[in-house]
Amino acid sequence: LSFNIKEINNYPVEITQENKEIQFFIGMMAFKSIIAYVLFIFFTLRRKYSLSTALLSTSIWLLFYSSPMVYGTYLMSEHFVGLFASIASFAILFKPLNVRNIFIAGIMMAAALLVKQSALVFFPAFVYLISRDDNKWKNFLIFGGAVLGFVAVNFLVILLFGSIEDARYWLFQFPKEY
Repeated sequence: LSFNIKEINNYPVEITQENKEIQFFIGMMAFKSIIAYVLFIFFTLRRKYSLSTALLSTSIWLLFYSSPMVYGTYLMSEHFVGLFASIASFAILFKPLNVRNIFIAGIMMAAALLVKQSALVFFPAFVYLISRDDNKWKNFLIFGGAVLGFVAVNFLVILLFGSIEDARYWLFQFPKEY
């Protein structure tokens, strides 16, 4: 029995220098996501509130939302869902409600949905936000088309590369066992 074998989710994984570099890369990616999210929250709050309110709110968010697992070797996908959903809401709330911004919001929500399916929780709020305009149905079609188009392209890539079994495992089987 080798001491360089580690079991992760019942799969034997050999600990190599390459694996350590990948773990470091994933940790840095998550750290960058948190930094981007913190800056995004701060500047969004700063547009509407005072500097002290924005700093206090961002600090509280960082204190409660940051996870020690991010700084280790685990990747918490909630950070990415939050980042994409925040960008989508920014495009709809703080920008004019036009085709471009609704499309960007749809792409960002599709990205959040592809990161973690629990992003579906945000969809009723987005339906409400894009229905504020007189062109409700046009807005729904643009937003839905962007979401479905982005998700369809992702699944087309999965099909073309022949990794449908891997996708099925990670999308359905692994979350059930988690």
